[in-house]
Amino acid sequence: MAGRKTKSDKRYVVVTDLDGSLLDHFSYSWQAAQPAIDLLKRKNIPLVYCTSKTRVELSYLQHRMKINSPFISETGGAIWFDPRIVDPKPPGARLIDGLYAVVLGERYRKLRKVLTNYRREHKLELLGFGDIDDDYAAKLCDVPRRIGPMVKRRDFDEPFFFETPPPERVIAQMYRDMKKLGLNIIRGGRFYHLVGQTDKGRAITALRKWYDRQPGPPVTIIGLGDSPNDISLFRAADIPILVKRFDGRYEPRVRASIKTRLAGAIGPVGWNQAILKLLE
Repeated sequence: MAGRKTKSDKRYVVVTDLDGSLLDHFSYSWQAAQPAIDLLKRKNIPLVYCTSKTRVELSYLQHRMKINSPFISETGGAIWFDPRIVDPKPPGARLIDGLYAVVLGERYRKLRKVLTNYRREHKLELLGFGDIDDDYAAKLCDVPRRIGPMVKRRDFDEPFFFETPPPERVIAQMYRDMKKLGLNIIRGGRFYHLVGQTDKGRAITALRKWYDRQPGPPVTIIGLGDSPNDISLFRAADIPILVKRFDGRYEPRVRASIKTRLAGAIGPVGWNQAILKLLE
């Protein structure tokens, strides 16, 4: 039996999408997942957000949930660390607004310029978050109005949506054209996202390297999500878990792309069940 690993030998990190996974799709609530969150805290297992949400919104959620782990913002645009918790500074990080940031994505100003130019040249009826006000952004994201300004404070990701959806061939061409410019379009649960040469999986791979520099065994990453922009998250995780969408279905594009475990219920209810079943 010497050298055989048991559950107690493993060092887990939970990396999770938020909207529709840890957070309810409609109410923005994580209360149904609170028992699993409490279990992670008791076991000292980091809970890492990995989402299209902004840095300021994620800092706000961490404060509300009493979590101080690193987090990944804007579809892999940057990994953020609290200097009060992390010492020494992570390799390649710089201090931005009081947090260490390992920047992986393209700056927002460039993304906005590319999107607006492309919209004009191709006469597309689309809107990015830079085109709408705080209240409309909150409404689109189904979050309280006070969250609207946080949703709009973007650094590395421009969400957009079509007011009048064009034919699929037009969207496919837009994907190809952005690739030629060194950018990516990622389809999320609510919006398309224009980002740089990054995604959730690349950010998780970089985060894994940081954790593996710490004392202890290599980390085992548990990854949870519900939408197509979580496919790279699942591929980077050791234990991928697909959460049911708000409509009670598992996302078919995910199931067609990668094999995952299935959470047994919708959103934070399924998230809670999956974590408790795996770790208790």
